[in-house]
Amino acid sequence: MKAIKRIILLAAFVVLTLAAHAQHFDWAKNFHGYGDEYTNLPRGLVADSEGNVYHLMQVGRGGSLDGVDPFESIVNYNPSALLVKMSPDGQYLWHRIINIYDRNNTNAINVHDLRMLGDTALMMMVDVGLPYTTYYSGQPTVEMALYYLDTLLSTSEFLMPTDSISNRGVTAFITLGLDGSLKEHHFLQVTYLDSLGHPIMAGQGIYGNGLTNEHFDVDSRGNIYVVRLAQDRAFTDGDNPLYFNDGGLSGYRFMVDGTHFLTHIPPYTTGWWNQQVLKFSPHFDSLLDASYIAGSAPWVDCFVTPWLDIRSFDIHDDDQLYITFNARIEHNGITIARSNGLHLETDSLSLVSGTDCMLRLDTALNANLLMQFDYVPQYNGFYPSVELSATCIDTATGSLFVLGSAKNDSWGHNSNPHQFIYRGDTLSNRNSAFWLRVGINDGYFLSYGHLNSNLGDNNGGMGIVARNNRVFAQVSYTGNLFFADSTFSTPSVSQVGLALAQWDYDGHEVAIHDFHCNGGNSMAGHILLLDTALYITGNSFISTTNFGDIACGAGQYIAKLVDTSMRSPFVYHEGGSVGITPVEGSNAITVYPNPFRQHVTIESSETLTETAWLTDLLGRREQVRLTADGPGRYSLDLTSRPQATYLLTLTTASGKTHTTKLLKQSDIFSR
Repeated sequence: MKAIKRIILLAAFVVLTLAAHAQHFDWAKNFHGYGDEYTNLPRGLVADSEGNVYHLMQVGRGGSLDGVDPFESIVNYNPSALLVKMSPDGQYLWHRIINIYDRNNTNAINVHDLRMLGDTALMMMVDVGLPYTTYYSGQPTVEMALYYLDTLLSTSEFLMPTDSISNRGVTAFITLGLDGSLKEHHFLQVTYLDSLGHPIMAGQGIYGNGLTNEHFDVDSRGNIYVVRLAQDRAFTDGDNPLYFNDGGLSGYRFMVDGTHFLTHIPPYTTGWWNQQVLKFSPHFDSLLDASYIAGSAPWVDCFVTPWLDIRSFDIHDDDQLYITFNARIEHNGITIARSNGLHLETDSLSLVSGTDCMLRLDTALNANLLMQFDYVPQYNGFYPSVELSATCIDTATGSLFVLGSAKNDSWGHNSNPHQFIYRGDTLSNRNSAFWLRVGINDGYFLSYGHLNSNLGDNNGGMGIVARNNRVFAQVSYTGNLFFADSTFSTPSVSQVGLALAQWDYDGHEVAIHDFHCNGGNSMAGHILLLDTALYITGNSFISTTNFGDIACGAGQYIAKLVDTSMRSPFVYHEGGSVGITPVEGSNAITVYPNPFRQHVTIESSETLTETAWLTDLLGRREQVRLTADGPGRYSLDLTSRPQATYLLTLTTASGKTHTTKLLKQSDIFSR
């Protein structure tokens, strides 16, 4: 007990110095393109084990990134997919662009997601239109051109044959090496089948097209999961609707690269719009599985039902699928597919446009955890009362974190009391951006953190990270914001501020970094934690941003925050101060990436011996050697080991051991 008291007193003495110097912004870059907030969007953020970051954006033509114009060879103003690689110190390394030129200016890129494949490759998902050329009086006319990575295409032969598809819109899954080289690409299109199994072509109401409002991720074995909205009712003409439940529709098929077809027959009645999970094998050789999550009931007509949304989709370190989505469930509820008894209830949920939920599935698409939220009185508007945006897990504490925002009478009219409710617990009585921590196994409520401004309209960003009793999230706000003894403000409700907020796991406010932007429709983007660095993205549109003492222009940004204390746990002191308290007998060790493909990096707050032990699940034990790469940093090359689950046992200089489970992935590029 005396030792603990001495630790607390020492921490209290040094806490102010640590808090002042532990966090600082290292660099910030921006890209300001032609267009508005509907054109310029952050779409993905990943990092490799060397600390390089890859930022995927949907952007308008024009502008520059780190003083370089990536669009110097493109002359049109249609939106583009822009993938950028940055070094750990913020240097611009390379970029890749996908841009459509349509003679009639009716087509545009739709950029979705970016994922790291182990530590060797990147995969991005982009909706594109295939290029083609027509001939008038024998003269060629380029109707649609595609600037694809480094090549300008006027026909589609380089990509795929087009004589088997009904429309030129496809969803592209593009895999690049870490040097930006193309490894492989696949192009998917979905068409629906009538009662005889024949494709319903464009003129009959369902257009062959991309996958619709989709997200994707890849598991440790290279299987590809896509979460999409499925339009499961159509019209042959204005008066004759087709349904699955009346036999008018029999199924649908996915055409891959215009050469092979993967057919699926839905197992039960569906509605107009439904959320669906698809599981493809590596290289899209086969459709392994498909399952509906939830959606509009079959009796709900499209014209009175707002669109459903899939908010986020991630496969976390536990190899489980975490999906946040909005469900239009009306008065009867919807049973979750393969749900083991899980059911969306409707006793007190919003009926205007549905309720947001978080659903977890295993890799066999069996649902095993469902979270749903309510806000009373319900927000009387087009959007849900509770809107979720991101998830993360901390396996060390068995915690699942869900980020979102609780809506009420927006635009400053939040004088009436409101209750944000999860499983019967009332968590807040005001409009707020919030996160909820629950048990990762049972969803039991553990803690809650939130952020409020006096004019409301607070929103969580596209990511949340949690480690060592720290929770970080980007938020947007309007009006006066009071957080962690700091005050910030925007001039009016139409102007949006952006900030990076930090709490401890119990929801205590720790620190905040305001970006000092006051533009309309500013957007908080992704957040990524790598060792002691936080990478964040977003868009301030017309307003400049400031990250600490680093001035950054208007538009999309990427910034790096360094927290040198990240390896040690936070301890909250009742006096209101927050510090880093070295806990006697503890040693913070981080091993990443996990899953891995070739090698892993080990970060340790205590010196490790160079000898470690690697054990497979059959009990076979092998001695391996670590390579010291710097203070507290080691690497371990496991390239020659087969795909398997291993236990890695590390030993500190003081003789303490630490064991962590590692999963080596297969190489999805080997057949």
